[in-house]
Amino acid sequence: MYTKISMALDNEPDLYDSLTNQVQNVRDLGRSWGLDDDQIDECVQKALMVDEKPKISRRLRRGCLCCFLVLFCFMGGMSLFFTTVTLHKATRLFVTKHTQSIAYPLMRGIRLLTLPISRTFDLRGWHEMECLVPNPLSAVGPPDCYPCQDVHNIIIFNEPVRKFTERYYNFGVPFVAKDPDRKLVHFEDLKDLYLANTATLEYNAKSLECTNSYVDSIDDILHKDRTSQDIIEANIGVKWRIIKAGSMRLIRTLSAKPYFIPHKGEVAAEMFVFIDAPASEAHLMPETYFGNSWLTQASGSREVTLTPLPSCLQNCTEVSVVLQPKDILFYSGFFWQLKTFPFGDDISIQFLGSFF
Repeated sequence: MYTKISMALDNEPDLYDSLTNQVQNVRDLGRSWGLDDDQIDECVQKALMVDEKPKISRRLRRGCLCCFLVLFCFMGGMSLFFTTVTLHKATRLFVTKHTQSIAYPLMRGIRLLTLPISRTFDLRGWHEMECLVPNPLSAVGPPDCYPCQDVHNIIIFNEPVRKFTERYYNFGVPFVAKDPDRKLVHFEDLKDLYLANTATLEYNAKSLECTNSYVDSIDDILHKDRTSQDIIEANIGVKWRIIKAGSMRLIRTLSAKPYFIPHKGEVAAEMFVFIDAPASEAHLMPETYFGNSWLTQASGSREVTLTPLPSCLQNCTEVSVVLQPKDILFYSGFFWQLKTFPFGDDISIQFLGSFF
């Protein structure tokens, strides 16, 4: 071995001279092709580069394949299980019978595991939400606009509305019902309710939009030192959303659901309170949870314009009405979009709700 090393060292000058000659021959060949020295150097560097690809060990590949197969089999098995339980009645009854005893401990265990998360993050709003994850593939087709095509003005009922279900429920015909038994709600009444039940209503305190950028919470509007004159001078317009069950019950003590709603009707767990100064800006009404909606004029006055939805503009025409205290406007959100305008010299208090 020592002899071979010695011979290699003795031949090293010859190898170097031979390599130099070969490189020079390559350069001469490149010049004969019309290449300059920079292009020749670039070609030599590319020729000497080694394409080194990261090598994945056989053990790692086998582990990844096993994990994929296990996950695939688990998902396939769970899909098959839930499909069988859903479609096969006997299997569903069998599973229900034998899992009834562990359902409560399982749910309680999940709840205990999530306690640290609920202590760190405020998740109360999720409990009140009807839908946590919207479905982007769900799309409601354009409505049939025939119910609103004959509407050229808003019907006003001075007497109780009759045959509401047959004539107006789920239809695009709006009307105004005057309810003399409905109590007036002024700014002071709303403030007194809030101050007396701050602990219940504080959860919804920040669920508002205001024309004044300095207003961050409903407490800034219904503060004990705030007066109705302050609202008028600042030209404030407020939209306050109520979604918590306890808060809903309190708001309904001021503005109950309209008398014409059927007894079997389901009222949405959501209401909006609007406080508008006489010179506040016009604004669009929000989309309600259910299509059948009502707007109560609790005090003051407000002009309301009902504009057909874009899909019904060719069939239906815009109509408007001035709501007076104790007026209730019924309309369908499937056909109309509301916009309100200032009217009169008093603060306007309105309540918006919906039902099915």
